[in-house]
Amino acid sequence: LCFLDGEVITRLSDPGASLWDWPRYAVEASMPSPGETQFTYDPTLGWTPIPGSAGTLLGKPFSFTAEGTREQNRDRPPVTGPLIVALGDSMTEGYAVGNDETWPAHLERLTGRRVLNAGVRGYGLDQIVLRAERIVPAIKPSTVVLAFIADDISRTALSVRDAKGKPYFVPEGEGLALRNVPVPVAGRSSLMMAARHLLGYSHLFDRIVNRLGMQRFWY
Repeated sequence: LCFLDGEVITRLSDPGASLWDWPRYAVEASMPSPGETQFTYDPTLGWTPIPGSAGTLLGKPFSFTAEGTREQNRDRPPVTGPLIVALGDSMTEGYAVGNDETWPAHLERLTGRRVLNAGVRGYGLDQIVLRAERIVPAIKPSTVVLAFIADDISRTALSVRDAKGKPYFVPEGEGLALRNVPVPVAGRSSLMMAARHLLGYSHLFDRIVNRLGMQRFWY
């Protein structure tokens, strides 16, 4: 009864809520964001672009090459010169901008050298380095540009990000040891799924989770 009273009170106090409409807040909040369908599970990196996938993101062309790097400058003559690889997170990948509007695409036009955009949204510095170790030996570029933001360093402390599992490193001896590989699929235990199904409809529970700053874990 107390829970139901709280549910009614929070719904009445929120202009965006309704007593008659009961959406599944947890499910809606964790739905794939625009462009997420062009990414797939990777046992080492957590997630990675689907090679050759194409679509739009926020009205902009968003596609990947057969190598799984962001497509760019297709309407221009082929560039020559030593190869450059750009690695990073969504800032490098170019979230919310078109294929030819990313900074690696601009770098390619400015230098006249071929630039591969290997940035992937949501990556921590650990995932960026692991992706570099996969790509660089295969293509042997002359230059590697690693772009990162402060949050990329914070992400190295996570084993799960945005409801997706990820690898991480821990200190071991004088170096680092890789953990959580193969990366498990996060948030799929039967108990968690049952709780998510039942409490996912609750506006009260959703407000509590947000007030406690636990929405990333819950979603």
